[in-house]
Amino acid sequence: MEHVIRLPVTILLLVPLGVASVASASVARAVSFQEKVEVADAIVLGTVVSSESRRDGDGRWIVTTSTFEVERALKGSAAPRIAIVTPGGSVDGVRQETIGVPSFRPGDEHVVFVRHAPSGASSVAFFDQGVYDVRRDERGRRVVRPRPTQLVLVDQTTGRAAMSEPATPRSLEAFEAEVGRALRARPERGALARMQANGSTVRGWKSATAEFMGEHWKILTLVGVGLLLALVPILLRMRS
Repeated sequence: MEHVIRLPVTILLLVPLGVASVASASVARAVSFQEKVEVADAIVLGTVVSSESRRDGDGRWIVTTSTFEVERALKGSAAPRIAIVTPGGSVDGVRQETIGVPSFRPGDEHVVFVRHAPSGASSVAFFDQGVYDVRRDERGRRVVRPRPTQLVLVDQTTGRAAMSEPATPRSLEAFEAEVGRALRARPERGALARMQANGSTVRGWKSATAEFMGEHWKILTLVGVGLLLALVPILLRMRS
């Protein structure tokens, strides 16, 4: 009989700049599709061909390596096969689980938002929120839908329960097009941020100039009068 350990610990969600934000074991920040695309090092469409669990070096925790046969990369590049490492799994009749961490079964097809660690290992960005299930509809077309999760997703600005995106399935072609639009929006967002920063700099320079003139108007007036008086003899000599 398998002994299941559901870890009562916090999970770490990957965020930009390599900083981790901590959420409880059942609550996480709802991540927008745009942010997922920007943060992911690669986005791959592939099928799980194997999934193997083992204990880590200390023997305390179980990790699972799921190998994907990659059909194509929607962002970045990927080898024909990629190994995704996730915490949890089953070893010697003991199973460890953490809410919000995805598991994979051989034969299933997914779109995975991948993060590459400096060590070379690959993981799933934003865990459950970074995995999409690919299925066939009644017409045999492939459709993509977000992975169901037991996490309570919360809007960071309002603190209320929210969804990172609608659960409505869309065609694989529509999903790829959405990824493409998000990728094209990145330089535009960067350019807008630079323009806003430059605008703030100009406004700051104008404000500082006005403040300086307001504080030192007497001195500036005397300097101006002095320059005018110095120019008078020169102008008189030029006329003569």
